[in-house]
Amino acid sequence: MLLKSKELSRFNHPAITKAGGPIRVLIIFPPSHRSVRAMWTIHNETENSSIGAKPPLGPMFIAAYMKKHTPHDVRLLDCQVLNMKDDGIREEIKKFRPDLVGVCAWTDFWYDAWRCVQITKEVDPNIHVTVGGPHVGIYPDVTLENSGCDSVIVGDGEIPFTWLANGLSNGEIPDNLPGLHIKKGSGVKPADDLFYIHGDLDSLPFPIRTMLPYKKYSSVIDKGDFVTTMITSRGCPYKCTFCKLSFQKTLSRSAENIVDEMQEISDLGIREIQVYDDTFTWSKKRLVDICKGIIDRGLKLDWAIRDRVSSATPETMEWLAKAGCTRVHFGIESGSNKTLNTIKKSITVEQTLNAVKIAKENGLQVLGYFMIGLPGETVDDMKDTFRLANRLDLDYVTYSVTVPYAGTEMYEEGLKTGIIPVDYWREYAKQPTPNYVVPYFWEEYLNKEQLLKMRDEGTRKFYFRPKYIFREIRKISGVKELVRKARMALNVFQTSVLGEGEDIYLQSTAAEMGAGRLGVSGGYANNAANPVSVRS
Repeated sequence: MLLKSKELSRFNHPAITKAGGPIRVLIIFPPSHRSVRAMWTIHNETENSSIGAKPPLGPMFIAAYMKKHTPHDVRLLDCQVLNMKDDGIREEIKKFRPDLVGVCAWTDFWYDAWRCVQITKEVDPNIHVTVGGPHVGIYPDVTLENSGCDSVIVGDGEIPFTWLANGLSNGEIPDNLPGLHIKKGSGVKPADDLFYIHGDLDSLPFPIRTMLPYKKYSSVIDKGDFVTTMITSRGCPYKCTFCKLSFQKTLSRSAENIVDEMQEISDLGIREIQVYDDTFTWSKKRLVDICKGIIDRGLKLDWAIRDRVSSATPETMEWLAKAGCTRVHFGIESGSNKTLNTIKKSITVEQTLNAVKIAKENGLQVLGYFMIGLPGETVDDMKDTFRLANRLDLDYVTYSVTVPYAGTEMYEEGLKTGIIPVDYWREYAKQPTPNYVVPYFWEEYLNKEQLLKMRDEGTRKFYFRPKYIFREIRKISGVKELVRKARMALNVFQTSVLGEGEDIYLQSTAAEMGAGRLGVSGGYANNAANPVSVRS
């Protein structure tokens, strides 16, 4: 259900509109050290050697809304930036003694989120635990029934979480609230009441970055000591088969509201921002107004955006450069038009060539995201992708083996055709395990081991070119940047050249399947759609 601020009066039960008194609320962003083992560009098992931690915007928006509209004592705990494990979480809960704990859940670190629920109940079974986040949007019923939580929040969390906290403070939680589903009530509600979508993003207060150790957030490809993130819109108008965002139309904040937040970030002493919208330039007028606002206020910020190659024009790239944007991230995915059509990306290789050319002509750095093992993709198609990446001469690339996630058209098609023979994500949602190894990718032409080798080949061909290495060395502006990039280079070398981490993806999966953990016995399952696979 999409609701604008003026429509919230429809839900005016006295138990939720006003708190009965302050309660203690803890919102947890879980650790990720036991996360799903997806096959990304790098393999990283050591502390403090990753690409950097980013602020958890979802929990931060919820906390800010609660701070503004309720008397509750609200605290945020980002376990990832603090490198906090189970014992630390347990001590924080014991020390704060919350009445309500909210846990943010992504599928990639669902096990750690699930552990946060268990730990909270071990400390005090009477603490109300609610779970929200992208994972719950896919599996609301499974989460409510199997995780040990008391409620789930589906969709945007600011309003449902506030309703829940106020209801707990009044001793009554109505059962007719969209997006909020109570185990002791009617469970997960269907249809329009399943999701809550906030239709007026300008009405939400900005994240309060000082609630977290904001100077600990960094990125290996940024220059400063610390960085923050922003989101200026929610949803996506496109229908890529590998993405879960296509269910919601795009809702955006106004240009003035966005620049106001940038001003607040600048006043805090933060100079670098990564904007996490999937397509920042979808509205040309809004883009120009944002850039004009930054220039008119004299904000000296280095900021980066994510965008589509089909949206790039000389005018938009020129405005971005004028306003201090230094880098654009393009989801290029493939160097084959055939593959791009199959995944419904709605872009072409020719558009990619044009977009990167325009960005570089305006002095912008370009990062390209590429996927290996897409539906219908052959070895020749993958090599077309490698050639395109090198031809574009991007500043950075990431190659990842395609993970068909639950809730995507790709995953449903894989189950339907037998390329994915078992609904492993639902089983994982029911019974999460640490360091979960994805048992099936899209193994239509290559098996998992071969896909890993192709990923590493693409990475080596890009990053170990002498031209690229010398260029990156010349760009280093300080010791701290040198250390970050050297650490990242070592990680890339260990993964793509030495093959570190491959045994996790291959041996662990064989053992798991052999043990019948996913309902398939006898080692690798028979994948009839893949006659050349080691699994046949």
